[in-house]
Amino acid sequence: MNAGYHTGKGKASPELPVRTTTATAAPITVSAMPARIGPKNPRRVYPREWRESKGLTQEQVAQRLGLNVAKATVSRWENGRRRIPLEAYAEALGVPVEKLYELPPHPHPRLQEKRTGALPGDLDAKIAAAVEAVLKQYGIRRR
Repeated sequence: MNAGYHTGKGKASPELPVRTTTATAAPITVSAMPARIGPKNPRRVYPREWRESKGLTQEQVAQRLGLNVAKATVSRWENGRRRIPLEAYAEALGVPVEKLYELPPHPHPRLQEKRTGALPGDLDAKIAAAVEAVLKQYGIRRR
C-alpha cells in the first residue's frame, strides 16, 4: 500500500486498496480510488491581465467580490495557486466569463510592452547608448 494513503486506522498504508472481482469470466482488478477526471491541458485564463486592463488593484477586486475576500486570495487566484471562481471574478470586473479566456483588447500599458517585447519610452535608446559608451571606454570593437 502507498505510504501516502491513509486507512483511517491511524496508519498510512504502503499501497492503495485493490479489489478483485470474479463476477465476469476473467478477474478484474479495481482500484479503490478513481482516476482523476478533468482536462489534461486546461485552458489559460487571464484574470490579472483583465484586472489590470480595467485599472483595478487586487484590493479593489476583493472589495467588489465582498464576503471577506482578502487581497491575498485574489493574488492566489491570479497566480494559479487556488481555483478561481470565474463567474464571480468576471462579474467583479464587469466582463463576460468567456472573455477571461482571452487577452483583453486594450491591455494595460505594461501588458502592451510585454506583448510587443518593446521597452517603455526611450529606454531602448538609453541602453544602446550605455552599451556603446562601455564598448568605447574599454576599446572593444563591434564585429
